Amino acid sequence: MSQVALSFSLDRAQSTRSYISKELRATKGKERENLEFCLDQISESVHQLSGSIGEVRVLVSPRTPSADVRRHISNVQSWVSAAMVYVTDCTEGGSPGEKPIKFKGTIMVKLLNVEESICIVLDLFDQYAERYYKP
Repeated sequence: MSQVALSFSLDRAQSTRSYISKELRATKGKERENLEFCLDQISESVHQLSGSIGEVRVLVSPRTPSADVRRHISNVQSWVSAAMVYVTDCTEGGSPGEKPIKFKGTIMVKLLNVEESICIVLDLFDQYAERYYKP
């Protein structure tokens, strides 16, 4: 189930990245700078989610030595968490104390949907890891 949720989150992030890229071409000024920042962040999120999918495939492979399981679990948790941070940076502003970035409704809704789907992935994967791979 966490594998399906992870793929879904990746699809959402890729779709949002494409939408932002399209909007960027028609935008000027400060909003353009914000979109460029956000495009970088969502691209990093896509990269982290893609890596996580690869790690999950290795994790569930019967050929993966049991000694390596904890490392793969840790990698997935770290990369999915990083993906969440990148999206959150986009929706809340780049660094602490910065004003939140304001986008047109559609962009913000898409970003919040990505954020929510990643949150679900983290929860599902943590449950999976706790249930099947207790230390």
